[in-house]
Amino acid sequence: MKKDAIIVGVTGLIGNLCLGKLHSKQIYKHLIAVTRKSLKPHILGVENVVINFDAIEEYSDSMFGDHAYCTIGTTIAKAGSKEEFHKVDFDYVLRFAKIAKQNGTKKFILVSAIGADSGSNIFYSKVKGQLEEALERLGFESLILMQPSLLLGNRQERRAGEIIGKALSLVTNFAMMGPLKKYKAIEADTVAEAMIHYANQPTPKVLRLTYNDMVNLN
Repeated sequence: MKKDAIIVGVTGLIGNLCLGKLHSKQIYKHLIAVTRKSLKPHILGVENVVINFDAIEEYSDSMFGDHAYCTIGTTIAKAGSKEEFHKVDFDYVLRFAKIAKQNGTKKFILVSAIGADSGSNIFYSKVKGQLEEALERLGFESLILMQPSLLLGNRQERRAGEIIGKALSLVTNFAMMGPLKKYKAIEADTVAEAMIHYANQPTPKVLRLTYNDMVNLN
């Protein structure tokens, strides 16, 4: 029997690709896309739930799915401050996850980041690590944590740091072997495909996936 799915963060690079793949593959009988603004153009067969993320709990009756895909993410530069970054990348995600758990979601699939570590001295990595730990405590049947390094792909907005990083990755990717392989830059399309693949496979209670896991799908 086909399951239901919900996805949040579809205006971002991975989220947009993931939504397109979910729609075209027709794996789920019902697909909900949660957004801040209405999807344009409307996608036939996708229910678009428009919400105010600062009051996300008010929309909980409209958000359900056996599988929940979360691709919410920003940068400190785009958010404007560490506090705003934390609100988006931690608070919004955790509040969405709590609603999903309450509404019966079995698998929660998150785009996290390589180096996520609650004990890190790097603010970005520390927040990602704290989020992963908070999600583990919610007790989903399966929590799938995608941990990509630098993402390759065409964003709507231009990020100066990522433009430089992508240029460097053309050289450094060849040198990243063995333990360093997980730090390789990866195509956002590959991450999106891996999210869907692992969501629809038997998975353990918590599964962390890095470069090699996402590139080589069994």
